[in-house]
Amino acid sequence: MFIERLRRSLKYEDIYLKGYVDGREARTGISLWMAFYNGRRPHQALGNRTPMAVRREGVACAACRGIDRMHRPNLAGRRCCDP
Repeated sequence: MFIERLRRSLKYEDIYLKGYVDGREARTGISLWMAFYNGRRPHQALGNRTPMAVRREGVACAACRGIDRMHRPNLAGRRCCDP
């Protein structure tokens, strides 16, 4: 579900608004947007903090605190908020 939300946000907040001409331009623009998304854009699910702020603080996400019972480790065996 997270990836679907990320993809939707990327499309509506960046790609559709900018209409990139080619792949090189898209790669640069999307990289800038991802930096914004993780470093400056507040997320409601994180208490209106940025993902980077949460990671720096070492605060576990709701899923890792046991609120989301469907939370699973990623392929590397780490949870989303593990450093």
